[in-house]
Amino acid sequence: LILPCPADPQGYSFPDPPKLEGPLAPNTILSRAEHLLEGKVIGPESFVTYKGDLYTGTADGKVLRIHGEEVTLVGRTGTPPCGTYETEPTCGRPLGMRVDSLGNLYIAD
Repeated sequence: LILPCPADPQGYSFPDPPKLEGPLAPNTILSRAEHLLEGKVIGPESFVTYKGDLYTGTADGKVLRIHGEEVTLVGRTGTPPCGTYETEPTCGRPLGMRVDSLGNLYIAD
């Protein structure tokens, strides 16, 4: 069964991409970055700062507060065991964070 379609699709060709030069030139700046808290913070996504502390959500559903080298569990989404692709639907993965003017931390899972 074929139904008539009111749309009249038109072909489109994308223009050639810009040359990778100037600000678009490849670089290796991030390859020189220092890795922080390796083994303590796994798969951080969104970051927010509040009163000198850094907050982030991780791949295993944890919400962490980082102060210097100290990492503290603030909360978590879901129920352990977590941390694998298969458990993400039940454990969650905090992907966005914001702090409001009253200091409340909001998490988007």
